[in-house]
Amino acid sequence: MSICAARIPVVVATGLVRGLRDPTMPGFIFFPVDDPQRGRFIRRYLMAVGASAMVVFLFFAAFLADVLSMHGLINAALLTLFFVVAFYVVFRSGLNLRFSDPSLTIPQILSSTLVTLYVLYESKDGHGVLSMIYLVSFTFGVVRLSTRQLLALTAFTAVSYALLIGWQWHADPDPYLLKRKVLTWIALISVLAFFSVIGGYVSKLRKDVADSRKRLEAAMLQVQNMAARDELTGVFNRRTLADVLNVHKNRADRYGTIFSVLMLDIDHFKRVNDTYGHQNGDRVLKAFAAAISSGLRSTDILGRYGGEEFLAVLDQTPLGNIPVAAARLCALAREINLDEIASGFRISVSVGGAQYRKTEDWQATIERADQALYRAKDGGRDRFEMEFA
Repeated sequence: MSICAARIPVVVATGLVRGLRDPTMPGFIFFPVDDPQRGRFIRRYLMAVGASAMVVFLFFAAFLADVLSMHGLINAALLTLFFVVAFYVVFRSGLNLRFSDPSLTIPQILSSTLVTLYVLYESKDGHGVLSMIYLVSFTFGVVRLSTRQLLALTAFTAVSYALLIGWQWHADPDPYLLKRKVLTWIALISVLAFFSVIGGYVSKLRKDVADSRKRLEAAMLQVQNMAARDELTGVFNRRTLADVLNVHKNRADRYGTIFSVLMLDIDHFKRVNDTYGHQNGDRVLKAFAAAISSGLRSTDILGRYGGEEFLAVLDQTPLGNIPVAAARLCALAREINLDEIASGFRISVSVGGAQYRKTEDWQATIERADQALYRAKDGGRDRFEMEFA
């Protein structure tokens, strides 16, 4: 053996140990940090690896009992190792995500079935106890496969096992062994069929529970969303605005961040209701909320403060930047198309702005913005005012 060839196992072993110690190192890493989805599949794979190790131990016990030859033990262990490595490569590369079942439950069960079939071929005792290893493989299908899929695997096992018995009978026509093998075949297939029906039922129950949980989570999310938003306009309601302002206040007091608020009031909204009716008044509120929302940044929050009053919370916006934001919102209000209510009908909005002052009650900030709003209305409406600096 050359020196280079002799060093290969040492290099691989060293790389494996280093990979286990430092999951961030480049190169060969056996268990690097996984994303949550791939990690879930890897955990299931590791369960299968543990089951494979247990089965190899059973093969070794069969060898010690002189039921399995050394040749059969070594080949079965190597075949098991081959499938373990092959599935590891598939899971680690992400190729499993291309399949409808990323856990590859059926392929893993089939590979285990083939290993068991080989061991039965090498067995000296007419199969007997070793045939029960099939149950270990089928256990992994209980929570993943349907009754139809499990019965299909049972049919595959029945046919392949029957062919094995026929092949061995052809090589050694011993009537006594044949009877034992046929009896084992009948018992095994009956148990697997029953196991498939029960396992499929359990799998269906598990799926129903998972579906019910998803529907419940969706319903809870919908309820929370309804509780947080104004029913008419879809923007946040006053209670949610209070929660948002508390968060901004705590962050500003602790980290020194800044935020400002804009109080918006639709001009002469009472005339809209009196002239066009409350139904059209609701249409105006919806259109206004949609237009103003489109003019805010993703980090800003808009809510209905009450009646025709809306409050915008502008994150990281100092007092000097309020005029730009307020002017944009005033322009958006003028551009709302309300021809469906009356031809040429338009609205305007008055805006008052204020910046939060560290450690003050956020209601004091809103009060200053409200005072600025009244100055905007007194000054002719369709305009904005800021708090006094």
